[in-house]
Formats: sequence, structure tokens, C-alpha cells
Amino acid sequence: MLKTIASSTITEKVLVGLFLLALLVILGTSHWFVGLIIFSLTLTLAKYSEYTIPANPPSVGIPVLWGTRQNKIVKERLAFVAAPFETFVEIDCSLKNSDTTFKGVRCSDPVTPPAPASGAATPPAPAPRRSGGSVSVKVGKTWEPDTSSPARLNQYTKAGMEAKVNNILSDITGETIREIAAERTWEEVALAKEMLSALVVTRVTGLQPTEKVRRISGKAVRNPYNPDTPKYEVDGVIDPATPIEDLEKEDIEHFLDSILRDGPADVRGLGIRIRRMNVIEVQPEGKLAEDAELSAREKQQRGAEETDFETERRLIKAYRDEANTRSDGSVINPGEEGYVSYQTAAEWVRVNRGRAKENIVRSSGNPLADAASLLGGAKS
Repeated sequence: MLKTIASSTITEKVLVGLFLLALLVILGTSHWFVGLIIFSLTLTLAKYSEYTIPANPPSVGIPVLWGTRQNKIVKERLAFVAAPFETFVEIDCSLKNSDTTFKGVRCSDPVTPPAPASGAATPPAPAPRRSGGSVSVKVGKTWEPDTSSPARLNQYTKAGMEAKVNNILSDITGETIREIAAERTWEEVALAKEMLSALVVTRVTGLQPTEKVRRISGKAVRNPYNPDTPKYEVDGVIDPATPIEDLEKEDIEHFLDSILRDGPADVRGLGIRIRRMNVIEVQPEGKLAEDAELSAREKQQRGAEETDFETERRLIKAYRDEANTRSDGSVINPGEEGYVSYQTAAEWVRVNRGRAKENIVRSSGNPLADAASLLGGAKS
């Protein structure tokens, strides 16, 4: 809901004074015609100075008297300002929503810790991080002008209003993301979207997570869904000295959810309230993207092979169990006539699945001739 401090303009006060003066002259003296003249002048001035502050989009106006912004806010309505002596700075107070993609965000290469020297009393110093591949980071932000006081709206106008405020927020966001990414691999950055979002919000609002999410058996407890209540149950306070990087994922999600509901004011002198600043996605670029795609294909292929092998093992077992069960339900044991071994069942399954070719070789009594027959069948 739009919260404003309603005020009247100097022109409106003059109009009210002239109207009362005309009424007093008409009713209280014999010079009623003078009162009519004053009344006519009042109507003319009112008609000349009409100014509508729109309700769609929700807007407010800051009166400007003789080129100086006044310390007051006029909410959406039919107002009166006598230009050029008094005018309005009209401000659109609707939510501003936009996405920004930061390209060329440099990450670090994975660091392999050095092996400790033989007989060394202290562990070796960690290897310095090296610049690695780059990623693109997409960030979504939603904010609105802060209409809680004239001073905050004056900050918004001084900051340059929507276009320049968006640029400033993008600069702050990009700087934060590049600092964090420089100390992490691209995989770590991709898995730390909530943490990145919280750090950006902290840079803009000065706030940080303070409430600890309740957990039962290590699992965060959710509240019934309601957009006006917290996502998780709260149980305790987070130590202010705890870095955001060390918090549980649900604690950070709870913090970001409170930002969405409460809309805290910025501390950068922008005159706005933040509703959302979330890292939406992280994508590798260039050779890093090619390597990531190759790795994903290999992983998918390995998964398909493992699934295929597991299916084959289940079929072999089922085939062998069925073959070794007589019609009366009794089991054929190893060594008994008709027993089917695991190897034989595997051959049947592979032939039936098309993964092997069946060659029938009848013994001629000559081992060399039998071998030649088997090789000939394999070639065909």
C-alpha cells in the first residue's frame, strides 16, 4: 500500500484564502460586487492551475516553489499549482521490475592443496587462487520509491529517479557478484545463488539475516503457505558475527522472503525500498560452457550405461530364477539336470536384447573344425 504524507500546495492555500475573502465581502459588506470580482478571479485561477496527479500508475507529487522543492508530498488527486511560480515533480510510485545480465564475471580455477612436506611441522600454505573461466549472472530486482517521508522522496529525485537508480543498483550488484565470484569456481557460484542474493541485499539495505529457522531432525520446518507470513518457522537468533557464507540455505531463504514482504529502505541514499534482488541463473561462457556441456553429456551417458547394466542384471536374475523353477514349484539346484547357470542366463538375455549374436555349433569331433565353424559364424 502506498504510504504518503498528504499536504496542500501554496496555490491551494491562496485559493482557499481568496474564496473566504470573497464570501466575507459578499455577505458582510455592501460592496458585494467587489466580492463577486474576487470570486471570479478565484475561479479563473483555480481553472488555470488545475493539475491531476494520476492514480494509475500510482503517483505522488513534490511541489516546487520558485524552483525549490518543498518538504511535502501531495498524493494522487486533483491538485492546484500556479505555474510558473509553483509546479510539481511528479513521481511514478509503482513497482519497478527488471532483470540484468552481467557477462564476463571471472571465476577462479579449482585449487589443489599442496601436499605436506615430509616431516614438516606445519601444514603448507594454501595455493593462491588463479583466474579461471567466466560466467554470465542474471539478477532480477524489484523496488519502489520510498514515499514514507518527503526527505526520502527528495533523495530519490536527487539520485536521478528510475533510470539512474536502476544503473546504480546494477553497479552495486555487479561489484558484489564479481568480488564473490573471484574467490570461487563457477560451480560454487552456480550453487550459491541464494548466498549471492543475500549479499547484494545486505550491500543495498545494510540488513543481514537475524532469525534462525527451526529444524526438526535436521530438516527446516515450513509454515502453511501464506504470502503474508514467513516461509519457515523461526527458532532463535543468528549470531551477528556469523558470515552469510556460513549460514544454512533455509536461513538465507527466510531472510530473502522477509525482504519480499517488508520492503526495507536502502542505505545508499537512493530513496527507495527493496522488494526483491535475486540471482536467477548462472551460466558458463566460452570454453567453460563447452567443457560444462561435454561434462554433462558424459555424465548423462554414464548414467544411461549404469541404468542399462542394472536392467540387464535384473533380467538375468529373473531369467535364471524362472528357468530353475519346475512346474510344480520346486527348485532345480546346481548339479541337477536342467540347471541353468548365471552365465547361460546372461547369454540368453543378451541375445534377446540384441546385444549378442547366437551361434549354434554342433560338434564334429574335430576341435579345430569346431573352432573354425564358430569363427566363421561370428564373421557372418
